[in-house]
Amino acid sequence: MEEKETAVEDGNLILYYVRQSDRGVYQCNVGSYANTLIVLQVLDDDDKYNVVKPLTSHGPYPSLPERLSPALMTFIRWSVWSGCSRCGQVGRQRRYGYCYVRYIDTSGSNVKNNSSESNNAILRVEDINIFQAFPEGIPCKSNLLPVTIIELPAVAMRKNEIMLGLCKVLCKSDIFEVHADNGEVLERVNNSEGVFSLCQREPPQPPPLARDIIFAIKGATVLLKCPGTTLQDKPVRWRIGNKEVDPRKLDITTGGRIHLNARDHIVITAAEYTDSNVYSCWQDEKLSGVIKLKLFSEFRNKCGHRLTLLGLLCGMVLVHRALNNLYHCLTRGQ
Repeated sequence: MEEKETAVEDGNLILYYVRQSDRGVYQCNVGSYANTLIVLQVLDDDDKYNVVKPLTSHGPYPSLPERLSPALMTFIRWSVWSGCSRCGQVGRQRRYGYCYVRYIDTSGSNVKNNSSESNNAILRVEDINIFQAFPEGIPCKSNLLPVTIIELPAVAMRKNEIMLGLCKVLCKSDIFEVHADNGEVLERVNNSEGVFSLCQREPPQPPPLARDIIFAIKGATVLLKCPGTTLQDKPVRWRIGNKEVDPRKLDITTGGRIHLNARDHIVITAAEYTDSNVYSCWQDEKLSGVIKLKLFSEFRNKCGHRLTLLGLLCGMVLVHRALNNLYHCLTRGQ
Protein backbone atom coordinates (compact mmCIF):
# COMPACT_ATOMS: atom_id res chain seq x y z
CA MET A 1 0.00 0.00 0.00
CA GLU A 2 1.65 3.18 -1.19
CA GLU A 3 -0.53 5.81 0.50
CA LYS A 4 0.50 6.82 3.98
CA GLU A 5 -2.18 6.14 6.58
CA THR A 6 -2.53 8.34 9.67
CA ALA A 7 -5.17 8.64 12.34
CA VAL A 8 -5.64 10.66 15.50
CA GLU A 9 -7.44 8.83 18.31
CA ASP A 10 -7.84 10.28 21.81
CA GLY A 11 -5.07 12.77 21.08
CA ASN A 12 -2.62 10.10 19.89
CA LEU A 13 -1.15 10.22 16.39
CA ILE A 14 -1.04 6.75 14.82
CA LEU A 15 0.98 6.01 11.68
CA TYR A 16 0.49 2.86 9.63
CA TYR A 17 2.91 1.53 7.01
CA VAL A 18 5.75 3.66 8.41
CA ARG A 19 8.48 4.65 5.96
CA GLN A 20 11.83 6.38 6.12
CA SER A 21 10.14 9.60 5.00
CA ASP A 22 8.10 9.57 8.25
CA ARG A 23 11.12 9.92 10.50
CA GLY A 24 11.68 13.25 12.16
CA VAL A 25 10.72 15.31 15.20
CA TYR A 26 7.06 15.41 16.27
CA GLN A 27 5.41 17.73 18.76
CA CYS A 28 1.82 18.06 19.91
CA ASN A 29 0.29 21.31 21.10
CA VAL A 30 -2.53 21.59 23.64
CA GLY A 31 -3.90 25.08 23.15
CA SER A 32 -0.94 27.41 23.51
CA TYR A 33 1.07 24.83 25.45
CA ALA A 34 3.79 23.00 23.53
CA ASN A 35 4.41 19.44 24.67
CA THR A 36 7.65 17.45 24.70
CA LEU A 37 9.44 16.80 21.41
CA ILE A 38 9.28 13.20 20.16
CA VAL A 39 11.91 11.79 17.81
CA LEU A 40 10.72 9.12 15.37
CA GLN A 41 13.58 7.01 14.05
CA VAL A 42 12.65 4.44 11.38
CA LEU A 43 14.92 1.40 11.10
CA ASP A 44 15.79 -0.25 7.81
CA ASP A 45 15.26 -3.96 7.34
CA ASP A 46 18.99 -4.39 6.70
CA ASP A 47 19.99 -2.69 9.97
CA LYS A 48 21.98 -5.08 12.12
CA TYR A 49 20.60 -5.98 15.53
CA ASN A 50 21.29 -8.31 18.43
CA VAL A 51 18.71 -10.79 19.69
CA VAL A 52 18.67 -10.94 23.50
CA LYS A 53 16.61 -12.62 26.22
CA PRO A 54 15.17 -11.43 29.55
CA LEU A 55 17.30 -11.74 32.67
CA THR A 56 15.09 -14.64 33.76
CA SER A 57 16.24 -16.62 30.73
CA HIS A 58 19.62 -18.15 29.86
CA GLY A 59 20.76 -15.23 27.71
CA PRO A 60 22.26 -13.63 25.77
CA TYR A 61 21.39 -10.59 27.85
CA PRO A 62 20.95 -6.89 26.97
CA SER A 63 24.09 -4.77 26.74
CA LEU A 64 24.92 -2.42 29.61
CA PRO A 65 25.26 1.38 29.41
CA GLU A 66 28.68 2.64 28.36
CA ARG A 67 30.41 5.94 29.09
CA LEU A 68 31.71 7.78 26.03
CA SER A 69 33.15 10.61 28.12
CA PRO A 70 32.44 12.19 31.52
CA ALA A 71 29.52 14.05 29.90
CA LEU A 72 28.19 11.42 27.45
CA MET A 73 26.72 7.96 27.86
CA THR A 74 25.30 5.47 25.38
CA PHE A 75 22.57 3.06 26.46
CA ILE A 76 19.63 0.97 25.25
CA ARG A 77 16.10 2.30 25.68
CA TRP A 78 13.40 -0.35 25.66
CA SER A 79 9.88 -0.23 24.34
CA VAL A 80 7.03 -1.89 26.23
CA TRP A 81 6.36 -5.56 25.65
CA SER A 82 4.12 -6.35 22.71
CA GLY A 83 0.95 -8.35 23.16
CA CYS A 84 1.14 -12.14 23.13
CA SER A 85 0.98 -13.76 19.70
CA ARG A 86 -1.80 -16.11 20.85
CA CYS A 87 -4.05 -16.75 23.82
CA GLY A 88 -4.83 -19.90 25.77
CA GLN A 89 -1.44 -21.45 25.00
CA VAL A 90 2.22 -20.48 24.98
CA GLY A 91 2.95 -17.68 22.52
CA ARG A 92 5.65 -15.16 21.71
CA GLN A 93 6.16 -11.53 22.60
CA ARG A 94 8.93 -9.05 21.98
CA ARG A 95 10.15 -5.56 22.61
CA TYR A 96 12.69 -3.38 20.87
CA GLY A 97 15.79 -1.80 22.36
CA TYR A 98 17.15 1.29 20.62
CA CYS A 99 20.61 2.77 20.99
CA TYR A 100 20.58 6.25 22.55
CA VAL A 101 23.17 8.83 23.57
CA ARG A 102 22.51 11.00 26.60
CA TYR A 103 24.25 14.13 27.84
CA ILE A 104 25.11 14.23 31.55
CA ASP A 105 25.56 17.64 33.09
CA THR A 106 28.85 17.46 34.98
CA SER A 107 28.80 20.40 37.32
CA GLY A 108 32.12 22.07 37.95
CA SER A 109 33.69 20.87 34.69
CA ASN A 110 34.36 22.70 31.43
CA VAL A 111 31.66 21.07 29.30
CA LYS A 112 32.31 23.35 26.34
CA ASN A 113 35.59 21.64 25.58
CA ASN A 114 34.95 18.45 27.51
CA SER A 115 36.57 15.53 25.70
CA SER A 116 37.87 12.03 26.28
CA GLU A 117 41.39 11.20 25.15
CA SER A 118 40.20 7.72 24.10
CA ASN A 119 37.41 8.89 21.79
CA ASN A 120 38.08 12.61 21.23
CA ALA A 121 34.35 13.42 21.62
CA ILE A 122 34.24 17.22 21.70
CA LEU A 123 30.98 18.85 22.73
CA ARG A 124 30.32 22.30 21.35
CA VAL A 125 27.87 24.76 22.87
CA GLU A 126 25.30 24.08 20.12
CA ASP A 127 25.68 20.34 20.72
CA ILE A 128 24.87 20.80 24.39
CA ASN A 129 21.80 22.84 23.46
CA ILE A 130 20.51 19.96 21.32
CA PHE A 131 21.01 17.47 24.13
CA GLN A 132 19.26 19.80 26.57
CA ALA A 133 16.26 19.88 24.21
CA PHE A 134 16.17 16.08 24.45
CA PRO A 135 17.04 15.29 28.08
CA GLU A 136 16.08 11.62 27.67
CA GLY A 137 18.70 11.18 24.95
CA ILE A 138 19.00 11.12 21.14
CA PRO A 139 18.95 7.95 18.99
CA CYS A 140 22.38 6.83 17.85
CA LYS A 141 21.37 6.95 14.18
CA SER A 142 19.49 10.25 14.37
CA ASN A 143 20.55 13.17 12.20
CA LEU A 144 20.21 15.35 15.29
CA LEU A 145 23.24 13.72 16.83
CA PRO A 146 26.51 15.60 16.14
CA VAL A 147 28.68 13.90 13.50
CA THR A 148 31.65 13.79 15.87
CA ILE A 149 29.61 11.54 18.17
CA ILE A 150 28.02 9.42 15.44
CA GLU A 151 31.47 8.51 14.12
CA LEU A 152 32.71 7.26 17.50
CA PRO A 153 33.28 3.47 17.28
CA ALA A 154 31.30 2.92 20.49
CA VAL A 155 28.28 4.59 18.84
CA ALA A 156 28.71 3.52 15.21
CA MET A 157 29.30 -0.13 16.11
CA ARG A 158 26.60 -0.39 18.77
CA LYS A 159 23.58 -2.33 17.49
CA ASN A 160 19.94 -2.06 18.38
CA GLU A 161 18.46 -5.03 20.19
CA ILE A 162 15.34 -7.17 20.06
CA MET A 163 14.28 -9.02 23.19
CA LEU A 164 12.23 -12.18 22.69
CA GLY A 165 10.15 -13.81 25.40
CA LEU A 166 7.50 -16.46 25.90
CA CYS A 167 4.05 -15.60 27.19
CA LYS A 168 0.73 -17.19 28.05
CA VAL A 169 -2.44 -15.17 28.47
CA LEU A 170 -6.09 -16.06 28.91
CA CYS A 171 -8.47 -15.66 26.01
CA LYS A 172 -10.80 -12.82 26.87
CA SER A 173 -14.33 -12.25 25.69
CA ASP A 174 -14.95 -8.54 25.25
CA ILE A 175 -18.65 -8.32 26.08
CA PHE A 176 -20.62 -5.10 25.59
CA GLU A 177 -24.03 -4.73 27.22
CA VAL A 178 -26.83 -2.19 26.85
CA HIS A 179 -28.83 -1.73 30.05
CA ALA A 180 -32.24 -0.22 30.64
CA ASP A 181 -32.86 2.26 33.46
CA ASN A 182 -34.02 -0.58 35.70
CA GLY A 183 -30.81 -2.53 35.03
CA GLU A 184 -32.32 -4.99 32.59
CA VAL A 185 -29.92 -6.13 29.88
CA LEU A 186 -31.40 -5.05 26.55
CA GLU A 187 -28.51 -6.14 24.33
CA ARG A 188 -25.33 -8.16 24.71
CA VAL A 189 -22.68 -8.56 22.00
CA ASN A 190 -19.23 -10.13 21.92
CA ASN A 191 -16.78 -7.61 20.47
CA SER A 192 -13.96 -10.17 20.45
CA GLU A 193 -15.91 -12.07 17.79
CA GLY A 194 -16.31 -8.97 15.66
CA VAL A 195 -19.91 -8.26 16.71
CA PHE A 196 -20.69 -4.69 17.81
CA SER A 197 -23.74 -2.81 18.99
CA LEU A 198 -25.17 0.27 17.32
CA CYS A 199 -24.97 1.92 20.74
CA GLN A 200 -21.18 1.62 20.72
CA ARG A 201 -18.66 4.04 19.37
CA GLU A 202 -17.55 2.92 15.93
CA PRO A 203 -14.39 0.80 16.35
CA PRO A 204 -11.23 1.77 14.42
CA GLN A 205 -11.23 0.13 11.02
CA PRO A 206 -8.03 -1.59 9.87
CA PRO A 207 -6.53 -0.67 6.50
CA PRO A 208 -7.61 -2.78 3.51
CA LEU A 209 -6.00 -6.18 3.21
CA ALA A 210 -2.52 -5.79 1.75
CA ARG A 211 -1.44 -8.10 -1.07
CA ASP A 212 1.88 -8.48 -2.82
CA ILE A 213 3.44 -10.65 -5.53
CA ILE A 214 7.17 -11.37 -5.37
CA PHE A 215 9.19 -12.85 -8.23
CA ALA A 216 12.55 -14.36 -7.37
CA ILE A 217 15.27 -16.29 -9.17
CA LYS A 218 15.93 -19.88 -8.11
CA GLY A 219 18.85 -19.96 -5.70
CA ALA A 220 18.39 -16.38 -4.52
CA THR A 221 17.80 -15.18 -0.94
CA VAL A 222 14.21 -14.03 -0.41
CA LEU A 223 12.90 -11.89 2.46
CA LEU A 224 9.16 -12.00 3.10
CA LYS A 225 7.76 -9.43 5.50
CA CYS A 226 4.10 -8.96 6.27
CA PRO A 227 2.77 -6.26 3.91
CA GLY A 228 -0.15 -5.27 6.16
CA THR A 229 -1.33 -4.85 9.74
CA THR A 230 -4.46 -5.34 11.82
CA LEU A 231 -3.48 -2.39 14.05
CA GLN A 232 -2.34 -4.68 16.86
CA ASP A 233 1.06 -4.65 18.52
CA LYS A 234 1.54 -8.41 18.42
CA PRO A 235 4.06 -10.72 16.74
CA VAL A 236 2.98 -11.99 13.33
CA ARG A 237 2.09 -15.62 12.74
CA TRP A 238 2.58 -17.06 9.26
CA ARG A 239 0.81 -19.66 7.18
CA ILE A 240 2.31 -21.26 4.08
CA GLY A 241 -0.64 -22.35 2.03
CA ASN A 242 -3.10 -23.64 4.62
CA LYS A 243 -0.49 -24.77 7.17
CA GLU A 244 0.48 -22.60 10.12
CA VAL A 245 4.21 -22.06 10.51
CA ASP A 246 5.94 -23.29 13.67
CA PRO A 247 9.21 -21.27 13.64
CA ARG A 248 11.25 -24.01 15.33
CA LYS A 249 9.92 -26.83 13.15
CA LEU A 250 10.35 -24.73 10.00
CA ASP A 251 14.01 -24.18 10.84
CA ILE A 252 14.61 -27.86 11.62
CA THR A 253 12.72 -29.40 8.70
CA THR A 254 14.43 -27.14 6.14
CA GLY A 255 17.88 -27.54 7.68
CA GLY A 256 18.03 -23.80 8.40
CA ARG A 257 17.36 -22.88 4.77
CA ILE A 258 14.09 -21.21 5.79
CA HIS A 259 13.65 -19.51 9.14
CA LEU A 260 11.71 -16.78 10.90
CA ASN A 261 13.90 -13.94 12.18
CA ALA A 262 13.33 -11.79 15.27
CA ARG A 263 11.32 -9.28 13.23
CA ASP A 264 8.87 -11.97 12.10
CA HIS A 265 10.21 -11.95 8.54
CA ILE A 266 10.49 -15.23 6.67
CA VAL A 267 14.05 -15.61 5.35
CA ILE A 268 14.56 -18.08 2.50
CA THR A 269 18.11 -18.85 1.41
CA ALA A 270 18.85 -20.73 -1.82
CA ALA A 271 15.20 -20.54 -2.86
CA GLU A 272 13.76 -23.62 -4.59
CA TYR A 273 10.83 -24.02 -6.99
CA THR A 274 8.92 -25.75 -4.18
CA ASP A 275 9.01 -22.46 -2.23
CA SER A 276 6.54 -20.97 -4.71
CA ASN A 277 3.39 -20.65 -2.63
CA VAL A 278 0.96 -18.30 -0.94
CA TYR A 279 2.29 -16.87 2.34
CA SER A 280 -0.23 -15.20 4.66
CA CYS A 281 0.50 -13.32 7.88
CA TRP A 282 -1.91 -13.12 10.81
CA GLN A 283 -2.28 -11.29 14.12
CA ASP A 284 -4.50 -13.25 16.49
CA GLU A 285 -6.96 -14.81 14.06
CA LYS A 286 -7.13 -11.76 11.81
CA LEU A 287 -5.52 -11.76 8.38
CA SER A 288 -2.92 -8.99 7.96
CA GLY A 289 -1.56 -9.57 4.46
CA VAL A 290 -0.93 -12.07 1.69
CA ILE A 291 2.20 -12.62 -0.42
CA LYS A 292 2.35 -14.79 -3.53
CA LEU A 293 5.90 -15.98 -4.20
CA LYS A 294 6.86 -17.17 -7.67
CA LEU A 295 10.24 -18.71 -8.47
CA PHE A 296 11.78 -18.88 -11.94
CA SER A 297 15.20 -19.76 -13.31
CA GLU A 298 17.68 -17.17 -14.55
CA PHE A 299 18.02 -19.20 -17.77
CA ARG A 300 14.30 -18.91 -18.42
CA ASN A 301 14.43 -15.23 -17.72
CA LYS A 302 17.25 -14.71 -20.22
CA CYS A 303 15.54 -16.89 -22.83
CA GLY A 304 12.26 -15.09 -22.30
CA HIS A 305 14.00 -11.74 -22.72
CA ARG A 306 15.71 -12.89 -25.92
CA LEU A 307 12.48 -14.33 -27.33
CA THR A 308 10.74 -11.03 -26.61
CA LEU A 309 13.45 -9.12 -28.49
CA LEU A 310 13.29 -11.61 -31.36
CA GLY A 311 9.52 -11.27 -31.53
CA LEU A 312 9.77 -7.49 -31.64
CA LEU A 313 12.39 -7.70 -34.38
CA CYS A 314 10.21 -10.07 -36.47
CA GLY A 315 7.24 -7.79 -35.94
CA MET A 316 9.20 -4.77 -37.14
CA VAL A 317 10.33 -6.68 -40.26
CA LEU A 318 6.75 -7.69 -41.09
CA VAL A 319 5.50 -4.13 -40.60
CA HIS A 320 8.32 -2.82 -42.79
CA ARG A 321 7.43 -5.29 -45.57
CA ALA A 322 3.74 -4.44 -45.33
CA LEU A 323 4.51 -0.74 -45.66
CA ASN A 324 6.73 -1.41 -48.68
CA ASN A 325 3.98 -3.46 -50.37
CA LEU A 326 1.46 -0.73 -49.68
CA TYR A 327 3.80 1.87 -51.13
CA HIS A 328 4.35 -0.13 -54.34
CA CYS A 329 0.60 -0.67 -54.73
CA LEU A 330 -0.05 3.04 -54.40
CA THR A 331 2.70 4.01 -56.87
CA ARG A 332 1.46 1.50 -59.50
CA GLY A 333 -2.05 2.81 -59.16
CA GLN A 334 -0.83 6.28 -60.07
